[in-house]
Amino acid sequence: GGDAPGMNAAIRAVVRKSLANGLKVKGIKKGYMGLLNEEIEDMDRRSVSDIIQRGGTILGTARCMEFTTPEGQAKGAEICRKHGIDGIVVIGGDGSYRGAQKLSQQGINTVGIPGTIDLDISCTDYTIGFDTAINTAMSAIDKIRDTSSSHERVSVVEVMGRHAGYIALWCSIANGADDILLPEKYDYNEQRIIDNIIDNRKKGKTHHIIVNAEGIGHSTSMARRIEAATGLETRATILGYMQRGGSPTCKDRVYASMMGCYAADILAAGKTNRVVGYRNGQFVDYDIDEALAMKKNINAFSTVGTGGFGLLGSSILEYSYATQTVIIVFMALCGVNFSVYYFLLTKKFKEAWHIDEMRWYFIIMFGASVLIAWNVVRNGVIGSFGEAFHHSLFTVTSIMTTTGFATLDYNVWPQFSRTMLFLLTCIGACAGSTGGGFKFSRIIILIRNAKNEVIKTIHPKSVQRVYMDDHVVEDTTVKGTNAYLAIYTIIFLTSFLLIAFFESFNVIDLEVFDFETNLTAVAATLNNVGPGLNMVGPTGGFSEFSWASKVVLIFDMLAGRLELMPVLILFYRKTWRR
Repeated sequence: GGDAPGMNAAIRAVVRKSLANGLKVKGIKKGYMGLLNEEIEDMDRRSVSDIIQRGGTILGTARCMEFTTPEGQAKGAEICRKHGIDGIVVIGGDGSYRGAQKLSQQGINTVGIPGTIDLDISCTDYTIGFDTAINTAMSAIDKIRDTSSSHERVSVVEVMGRHAGYIALWCSIANGADDILLPEKYDYNEQRIIDNIIDNRKKGKTHHIIVNAEGIGHSTSMARRIEAATGLETRATILGYMQRGGSPTCKDRVYASMMGCYAADILAAGKTNRVVGYRNGQFVDYDIDEALAMKKNINAFSTVGTGGFGLLGSSILEYSYATQTVIIVFMALCGVNFSVYYFLLTKKFKEAWHIDEMRWYFIIMFGASVLIAWNVVRNGVIGSFGEAFHHSLFTVTSIMTTTGFATLDYNVWPQFSRTMLFLLTCIGACAGSTGGGFKFSRIIILIRNAKNEVIKTIHPKSVQRVYMDDHVVEDTTVKGTNAYLAIYTIIFLTSFLLIAFFESFNVIDLEVFDFETNLTAVAATLNNVGPGLNMVGPTGGFSEFSWASKVVLIFDMLAGRLELMPVLILFYRKTWRR
């Protein structure tokens, strides 16, 4: 992946500490590509002499698509054994960690060190290169402010950070920026920025600094629009790769050295599949699987179920059990048909309880939670049934109400539990609620109608009617529900096949868009749940899908939210006739 200032300090520390521990050390050039090409050389103390002050990495770096495949990973492990390599220290981000994870599964001891200027590795409060990058950007913005003030300009300064806005956030505070645009929080309301510029001018401020993260981008066109709207000279400056280079700061040199020594000691102790981190003022290590399941961000959320993610990368994990329980209650309430609340407010408690849909909604919710908790405990994923039930109830409620939150990465749950979650994704909540999905009312009608058809087969002359809430369901409603199921199935299967086709050409980071990812991506979007499973699970997302797949998923989200029919009639020619 990308280089970062301080990586050489980490390399130096790993080499010298490992030699002190009595180990032999080899350097692999150009990352996983160099491993597969056997670009491997012996290293000694002199190999890392006079490099601690240098930016970049003496070993080089490159991306390697071949290593994303099981064959490439097996080949890499075999080359390690061929060269007598028992353990590898990998410096990089999440993609590098996934490679280390795959090598560990092949029997090669691996330890990861966080190296990225973006500070977007969730298991650590510090990553190698971040301190140098923010100081480089801060210095540049100070210089831009000088000329911006002299010419009374508006300056849009774009810093790096495609998916994480930490460089922009820190620089905005350190440089006293007037506006900050973060990929985690930006609402694309340029008018608010324009109003802020005009308001500051009225107050006598003669220049304006906007720090824009790379994930928002389009700084040049944004500057043009601001100049057209305000009449003020506006310039865009994209700092770019200068933030990756340069001599590392004292902090990056020292912390990278300490992490390198820590990693060398972990390998010497025979540990594997570990990641070094810095948390609460201490250097620590985590299992790679646990580290990849963590994420961090700038948080905001609502418990009203309309589908999606919270802004915090770890979703609701950081909150206490008490808070999570409160969230469960409100998610569940939002999934109930709102007519129930009318009955409760008017003290018609008997009528409220006789709503079939609500009874089955809660029966399925608690029943599925118990089954999943039992399955998770039985397979040793979670130790106690109480803890397992808490997490399964939260997850089941979140999925059924299409709220999209998570308290942990349920991708690690057994196949039975994940299959249950997939089925619940398709079911959804009650009709007349804020939730999406197929809805319980339709499922009840379909099941009872199917039962009636079986009875008619046995007793052809019998008259069977579908009942719901002690009332007869009209035949037109039953037919409409059957038609809805047919249309739903057609859209689901068509979307799945299209995405499977489009993503067969798309391989990202060491992962592939497999059957489970594609299937649950369609289920999650068509039912407005938010997360699915595997790569689109609670710790993943949809950003790596191709543009063609995203168009399909956009259609699914709109169709699902609008209950299919309003979207489909747009494709009916007679709709557009006068």
